[in-house]
Amino acid sequence: MPSATATPAPDWAKVPFDVRCARCGCDLRGRSEPRCPACHFKFDWSDAVPVEKLTCLTCGYHLYGLDATRCPECGGDFTWDDVLHAYRRRRVPLFEYGFRERPLRTLRFSWWLALRPWKLWRTVKLHDPPAKRGLLVLVLVAAAIFVLVPPICLYAGGWIVATLHAYRWTGSVRFVAPPGLPISADYIRVLLIVAAWAVAGLLSLLLLGESMRRCRVRATHVLRAYTYSLLTAVTGETVFCLSHASCELIRALAPSAARAWLDALQYEQLPGIIVLATLLWMILSLWLAYRCYLRMRHALAVALLTQFIAVLCGMVVAVLIR
Repeated sequence: MPSATATPAPDWAKVPFDVRCARCGCDLRGRSEPRCPACHFKFDWSDAVPVEKLTCLTCGYHLYGLDATRCPECGGDFTWDDVLHAYRRRRVPLFEYGFRERPLRTLRFSWWLALRPWKLWRTVKLHDPPAKRGLLVLVLVAAAIFVLVPPICLYAGGWIVATLHAYRWTGSVRFVAPPGLPISADYIRVLLIVAAWAVAGLLSLLLLGESMRRCRVRATHVLRAYTYSLLTAVTGETVFCLSHASCELIRALAPSAARAWLDALQYEQLPGIIVLATLLWMILSLWLAYRCYLRMRHALAVALLTQFIAVLCGMVVAVLIR
């Protein structure tokens, strides 16, 4: 929400580009109150009209006060849309913006930010336009990691066990790998259940009447909120696979005392604990996204209802493909 020290309305004579509501697209030029008349979205003028922060794409010359689309410093031509987008992308180096130029660096930054939703949804503003292609690439990357992490962890664990057993018998290191990747029919069923859960969660958000019709929220903003919350699910799965593989290695290689200690911890309950923690973290991310990013009422109810529908659909699919 805008603070009490919110910036005043800009001098519209010095704003040479269109200004529209970030949530519904309503024209805001000429207005003095930082509130959209159509969807009642409250904002700060410094976020909506960063005219004093725009610079030339070639030489970095500040363009405040210019009407023409030619830089007086270097003589290069530009468009105000390109300048605005460059400023937004420079302010927050997300993967959806920089997946072509700096994929690994921006992916690391975006993923770490997604794991801290209280910081993410106060850093990313609604005025930062979502990059649809970049978000779809991020979804594909997350899906690939989700699909590949379990078999890779199981394969690596089996390879380590087989290699160490060979060393015990022969006294020399022989790299023995188990044949094939451990992909079974049960694993395919789990992937189908998770896919149904993820798709149902997104569709339930897009079909919510209050956000999509009454408040005129754009589908790309919902896709951004849901995509970054899905990163927490991928992280939870990775943590589970690594911890499970570690426990199995200890059971296979450690002395009997260590195996007894591990059994006493009842690590079989670990999957349920990690799944529950991941689900709660995803609900937290969606709640903060709707509260701080989309500025919606009943944000917690939206997050809980979405996950309830998604989990219900996943259970239905599990029953159908059993």
